[in-house]
Amino acid sequence: MIKRNIYKKLKQLFYQDKLVFMLIYPLKVIWDIIRFRLLPDSLFLSLLYKRIHGKLPDLKNPSGLNEKILWLKLHEKGDLMTDCADKYKVREYIKKVAGEKYLIPLVMETRYPEKITPENLPEYPVIVKTNHNSGGNQIIYDKRSADYGQLHSQLKELLKRNFYYITKEYQYKNIERRIIVEKLLTDESNSLPMDYKFHCFNGTVQFIQLDIDRFTNHKRNFYDSQWNLLPFTWCPLEKGRPIWGNADKDFKAPEKLDEMINLAQKLATPFKYARIDLYYFKEQVYFGEITFHHGSGNEVFLPSIFDNTYGQLLKLNP
Repeated sequence: MIKRNIYKKLKQLFYQDKLVFMLIYPLKVIWDIIRFRLLPDSLFLSLLYKRIHGKLPDLKNPSGLNEKILWLKLHEKGDLMTDCADKYKVREYIKKVAGEKYLIPLVMETRYPEKITPENLPEYPVIVKTNHNSGGNQIIYDKRSADYGQLHSQLKELLKRNFYYITKEYQYKNIERRIIVEKLLTDESNSLPMDYKFHCFNGTVQFIQLDIDRFTNHKRNFYDSQWNLLPFTWCPLEKGRPIWGNADKDFKAPEKLDEMINLAQKLATPFKYARIDLYYFKEQVYFGEITFHHGSGNEVFLPSIFDNTYGQLLKLNP
């Protein structure tokens, strides 16, 4: 706790005091080069895992699900994973394996942030995202009121980053970076659909993560494949507590749960572990994205026993 408070105060000084910033920034640059570029991936991942989970991972004989996710980062690579992690190229995979009907309509794709202008956007709400990283999405409900200067600046910064060096997830390393704009799935009151994430082990759905109110009061429930509520959460911690707790109520299963499970398993078949994100909106199932290392192996199970429970179900050498 004392270390955390000291770190927090130093971080505040770094961003608020110009002299401290000028003195520390060169050291920060050197440290970032060492940890993100020079440290072997296994050492980088082990140190980060220890900081979050309080112990070093066993990467030779992993047993917990988070340990196995780290093992997959180091050992499972390939062009198909790169294409499926690419939010633009994955559309071709979806068309080929499942069909175009599951794709959210694509408005445009470009490599140039300046192309995102009111003239190039439709009258309906859209979501703007880069294809090569996690997060950073921008929603535009009304193209006439959007701050395009801020949007272009953010997109330029995102396009500079290689997400691989931050997470050591190899599938992000060689993605050809671009911007995509998709139609936003939203109803008349601008409410967004719930996000269903199907965690597939060796091509079979083992549990389903339901994310509620992602951009407002984010909560998270977990269900088995028969839609029974499960007694755990799996998410980042802050001060020892989950950032996104379980919702205070149960939710009904989507009407097309069986179709969603079948779709998720079909898309996950080539991979040992894959999280298939889907939406159910106006009686239609839509594809969201494929993630190969949920939380980058750095989210925490509460209670912790479920880390090993599900770790035993994932076979690295089936």
